Amino acid sequence: MSDLNKLEAETLEAIASASDEAALEAVRVGALGKKGSISALLATLGKMSPDERKTAGAAINALKDKVSDALGARRVVLKEAALEARLASERVDVTLPMAFGDDLAVVRASLLGHVRNGDGEKGVCGIHGRMGSKTLSKALS
Repeated sequence: MSDLNKLEAETLEAIASASDEAALEAVRVGALGKKGSISALLATLGKMSPDERKTAGAAINALKDKVSDALGARRVVLKEAALEARLASERVDVTLPMAFGDDLAVVRASLLGHVRNGDGEKGVCGIHGRMGSKTLSKALS
């Protein structure tokens, strides 16, 4: 059983130190993959006597469950960190006046044009027009 404790400690340490999803996947494959360390232990159960199989099988399955849970929890943390980093690097201030040299202005103008009501002086388009924004048709004319 000391081998199981050592394997558990090493695997959980590797999971905790995985810095991205690719590293985490490598740890998962190394532990739970077809030729992984935990999978190799499960394969040895067939050569054990029924009593040994019962105790060793329970311990190995508990380790497998613990590793799977740790992998899932770390994956969530890494995905949240990646999303936070992406959101921090892709900030856009939609309150700025439109500049018709960039693609974002065309997208915002197109969106305003799609929500026009009637003659364009009512609704969202009219409100933004009174604040100084221009619709794509007005800006290009």
